[in-house]
Amino acid sequence: MSFPQSAIESVPGVEFTQYSPVYYSGKIELERGGFVIFSEAFHKDWQLKLHSNGKTLVPKERFLANMYANAWFVPAGDYTFELEFTPQKTLYWGMLISGITACAVVIFYLGKIKKWLKK
Repeated sequence: MSFPQSAIESVPGVEFTQYSPVYYSGKIELERGGFVIFSEAFHKDWQLKLHSNGKTLVPKERFLANMYANAWFVPAGDYTFELEFTPQKTLYWGMLISGITACAVVIFYLGKIKKWLKK
C-alpha cells in the first residue's frame, strides 16, 4: 500500500508487509465489519484471502473505491491475510517453461555442432 507513514498509523487494526509489488500479507483486526481498501490501481485479479481459526475466507466481491482502488468488505474478526496479484503466477510458469525450452534448444544444437566437428 502506498501510504505515507502518517496514513498507515491512522489505519487502526491493520498491519501488513509488502514482500513484492504483487504480494502482501498481514493482520486485520476489526471490531465490526468494514471495507479494506488496497490503494493501488483497481484490477479484477487482485485476490484477498483471509485466514482465521484454521479457515480461509475469500471475499467473492470486490468494489471500486475512490475511483481507482480495490476494496473488499471484511466481516468483524481477527484475521491474517494474503493479498496477491494472481496473473503473476502465470508469468513465473511462463518464464520457467521458456528457460527449459531455451536450454533444450542449446543442448540440441551443441550436439549437432559436436557431430559436425567430428566429421
